[in-house]
Amino acid sequence: MIYLSLCFFIQFLSNAAAATVVTKALRESGFGNLGFYFLALIYVLFGLSSFITPNFVRKFGPNLSIVLGSITFAFVMLAFSLATLRAHSETYKQYITYNALLVIFIIGILANGFGSSLLWIA
Repeated sequence: MIYLSLCFFIQFLSNAAAATVVTKALRESGFGNLGFYFLALIYVLFGLSSFITPNFVRKFGPNLSIVLGSITFAFVMLAFSLATLRAHSETYKQYITYNALLVIFIIGILANGFGSSLLWIA
């Protein structure tokens, strides 16, 4: 139990630190205040999905819920990393368009909002 609690703490601590850096990086990458809006959306989705995730946890169990919830954090960090990569490399600007990044952001944020509630409820 202590090991699981420590892993949970480290994951949320690293996510909070990364979210702070990401909002600044997105602003400097030409995305304006989208980083702040995306973080707000994650927490809104986290709150709303907390009403339905107990049923998911009951059906699939806490172990699978924790694994799936943890994986969703990687999705949103990948999306934010792609935005930074696009901003600092002329080569990637050709392949990663602004609209494609928005779609990736929205998918990552939806997954992360639901995944956060899975972690907290499991």
